Amino acid sequence: MTRIVSYNMEDILDTFLVRVEDSSKPNDQDSVLKRLGEMMTGLFKKIIERHQITGAIEKIRKNLQEVTDRRGRYTVDSIVAKPAASSRTVDPRLTAMYREASQIIVINKSSADLISMLLPKEDDESDKKMKIVSVVGAVDLNLNATTANLLSQQKSVPKSKSFCHRYFIVIDDIWEQQCWERNKLGLIENNCGSRIIITTHKLEVVKEAGEVYKLQPLSSDKVQKTCLLYLGAFPEDSFIDKDSLIWMWIAEGFVEKKPGRGLFEVGREYFHELINRSMIQGVDSEVNGIMDGCRVHDMVLDFIVSMSCKENFVSVDGTLSPSQARRLALKNRELDLTRDNLPQVRSFIFWGCHIDKWALHPRLKLIRVLALERCTFREGCHNLEPIGNLLHLRYLRIQGSWIEKLPGGIGKLKFLQTLELESTNLDLELPCSIGMLTQLVCLRAQDLMAPDGVIRRLTSLEELQIGGPHNDERKFVKDLGNLRELRLLNTRNIDESMQIDLVQSLGNLKKMQHLTLDYSIGLSNVNGWDAVVPSRNLRSLFLDYGMRFPMLPSWINSEHLRSLSHLEIHADDVHDQGLKALGGMPELCYLKLETHTTATITEADGCFKQLRSLMLPHSTVVFVANEDSTPSFTIFSKYEPVPAIGRKRKKDDCRVVPAVVVMPNLEELQFSVSVEELMENNVVSFEGLRLDYLPSILRVKVHFWCDGAFKEDVEREEAALRDAIQVHPKFPTAPHSKLIT
Repeated sequence: MTRIVSYNMEDILDTFLVRVEDSSKPNDQDSVLKRLGEMMTGLFKKIIERHQITGAIEKIRKNLQEVTDRRGRYTVDSIVAKPAASSRTVDPRLTAMYREASQIIVINKSSADLISMLLPKEDDESDKKMKIVSVVGAVDLNLNATTANLLSQQKSVPKSKSFCHRYFIVIDDIWEQQCWERNKLGLIENNCGSRIIITTHKLEVVKEAGEVYKLQPLSSDKVQKTCLLYLGAFPEDSFIDKDSLIWMWIAEGFVEKKPGRGLFEVGREYFHELINRSMIQGVDSEVNGIMDGCRVHDMVLDFIVSMSCKENFVSVDGTLSPSQARRLALKNRELDLTRDNLPQVRSFIFWGCHIDKWALHPRLKLIRVLALERCTFREGCHNLEPIGNLLHLRYLRIQGSWIEKLPGGIGKLKFLQTLELESTNLDLELPCSIGMLTQLVCLRAQDLMAPDGVIRRLTSLEELQIGGPHNDERKFVKDLGNLRELRLLNTRNIDESMQIDLVQSLGNLKKMQHLTLDYSIGLSNVNGWDAVVPSRNLRSLFLDYGMRFPMLPSWINSEHLRSLSHLEIHADDVHDQGLKALGGMPELCYLKLETHTTATITEADGCFKQLRSLMLPHSTVVFVANEDSTPSFTIFSKYEPVPAIGRKRKKDDCRVVPAVVVMPNLEELQFSVSVEELMENNVVSFEGLRLDYLPSILRVKVHFWCDGAFKEDVEREEAALRDAIQVHPKFPTAPHSKLIT
């Protein structure tokens, strides 16, 4: 009842704001008498509206008082001292069903801790005894996953006769000590290292049962629960873009303000907490390894949808009646948005729907979130002009939906925070009225151009992904320097005339964390970049292949960019010192380096400590043991003479990882090899390849350049690659391609 009353109060306030904003303003060109008449009419309307609002608020106040009085009448805590003895008892699980949802628990670090408690220790005779571990806390969604993980680890234990008599049992949801005592009678101690897991909400039930592991609740507040329930609006097995999701949370008002931190940063923490607690599964980009989204496991999604229905939080394909739903998520439906039965809806999320009538009903003006994903429109409904009337709209996303144009009336959406337009078939240029959206913090429109002079007015922008300038290129990049709050910039069609102005603008963007620049044509002359003073907050830097530096910029080092984790750059000359500077960057985990020269780190141990992916499209890579057993690391152009790679190894000579390693966390390595150069130098590149210096390697991808090479030479290289892979302890995968230019 209290939730409904709070919803009603919110509706009243927002409705009043809509009415006030809808009051027409007199035209300056009208006569004085006409303007005076319109002003008097508007004043009279406001008096009536305020009277109506006052009456509605008074009604809600009475409803709240009734709730309070009703609670007082039916509360018996003060008059019942002790529960009466009865042969009938209340099922203790009933209270758990209505427990605050902030106590929902998942296992993240808990999985590792629990497995550590259960797995046997080497050479410990006491571990042969049966061990019982009690997991105490609220219902855990991921206990099955933890159990499966434990079993998979036990599969790697060598089988023995005693192992065949070992058992692993999970006894779930024990509520009474007597129940546990009865179950315990069936457990036989045979000194084979058997393991028992008990789950319960009550510590006193299992305090004598053995070791106890206490699970921690999801969060001390309800914010995480709210963000979690919102995921029920997305289709099963769908990829959910991380940044879009966080902006939706912000638009809904779920993200709390914290001193000295932006809302997006706080929302990102919510996202990663859900991942850490295994409620959602993070998804890394296949292009650059950045975690850019998530998926929800089917079992978790079922739970979320069920909870959302109980909490009247979101209606998914009609799980709530239209009169109840505050958020509506529909998939593959035919829609008529002129209906009058959804006045309280605040969020519309449509997936693959066909919109038959687009003229939004006036009572839908309270919508805050509108997302159209791969929707179609009846002929004649492609004009989105009615969107300009959604005064409260905070988030607008149109993706994969064919529309004729974005209406100029969009400038009236003074509360709009996020505008995402992807694959919409829109005209080349955004409407000039975009410049009126002074509260816009995120603009994603990579297929569209920015109108001249508009971008500089969007001073609240934190994220800008835009196709680039329309006409005045230099003004566009100069205007970028006015966006001091910008945290992410991704723009295209940069050319040589914009270099100096772009460098100056970037120097103003001190909050920049992610920078992606895509050049329209290859630049033969890169000017001014050594003068760049990059943001020390920079985490990712992707510079298109068309931008070729003569050498690695001096500011790419650990002193200036300590937080940089992802880098793509093309530098013709990367000397030894430049390669060493890259190797010393403490957070670098992804590097795509396009170069055509040779560079070496003679003492490579300790370099690239966090690197997980290394891409060298035009280079061959070599790891060589020095005379003192320390490794060296060399990259050289696939067209340069191939250096000797060391002695040929036997297949069983690489099973133990050497004490000194290079790139201890590297999982993926890509490089190129010119087969013709190898043959001319009478070298087989993989016979001495020291992959054993890469203890974590999982994938080795090689591009064979076959120009001028014989078929048998290519096959010889492929066989050598397979041999190099087979002797590595982790047996990494080795896909390869043959390129002929």
